[in-house]
Amino acid sequence: PLRCHPRSPSRQPPPQRNQPFFSSLLATRLAALPLIGMTAVIQFTYLSHIDHLYWVVLLALIVFRGPGVISLDWVLAKYLPQLLGRPAFDLTDLPHVVVVGAGFGGTSAARSLRKTPCRVTLIARHNYHLFQPLLYQVATASLWPADVAMPIRSLFRDQYNCRVLLGRVTGVDTTAQAVLLGERRIDYDYLVLATGARHAYFGRDNEWEDLAPGLKKIEDAERIRRRLLAAFEEAENHDDPAV
Repeated sequence: PLRCHPRSPSRQPPPQRNQPFFSSLLATRLAALPLIGMTAVIQFTYLSHIDHLYWVVLLALIVFRGPGVISLDWVLAKYLPQLLGRPAFDLTDLPHVVVVGAGFGGTSAARSLRKTPCRVTLIARHNYHLFQPLLYQVATASLWPADVAMPIRSLFRDQYNCRVLLGRVTGVDTTAQAVLLGERRIDYDYLVLATGARHAYFGRDNEWEDLAPGLKKIEDAERIRRRLLAAFEEAENHDDPAV
């Protein structure tokens, strides 16, 4: 569920700012300098080709003015500004989006906001993202737990506007718009609750849980694996071949 409660209706997120490319495309300008030298050598070697002078003039303009929108630098600065050491936008006074849960829903929600002018805080109980569809292979000893778990911070290392907090959410104060982490409070403007689900036995946990254990967490898979391997070991030590 998505809870949207703007803290200040009058505050609008600032537009994404264009960077001054003409003054910062240093790499492209440095690349143009040796090309000018090479073109000049070719011009004096083949005097009949006057068009080489036009290339010298064009490269000189790139050196002095920058290449603008025709350069790879411009594309990187527009779509991947972090690669050039620039933030995509200033995080000061931007709306704060809090995402609770680092499963498929929580990580997808946080990643979808990477180009949105906002601050994102992802809160999770564990510092890893679990790929649940492969838990059965951990339960059958085909994979190790580390093979189906990935550190959350590695997923967001290239997302400028996202931070990850490890903690257990104990409540939500909808009046003050704050997520409670024990005694700590995290204020939010928008809240995304993606805490996932657990298996249920419809009130008959004591009767069914031992016979049909759930498989939602690494601990569940390890518990099943221990029982499975212990059964094989018991069968190996038994004297009766029929057993």
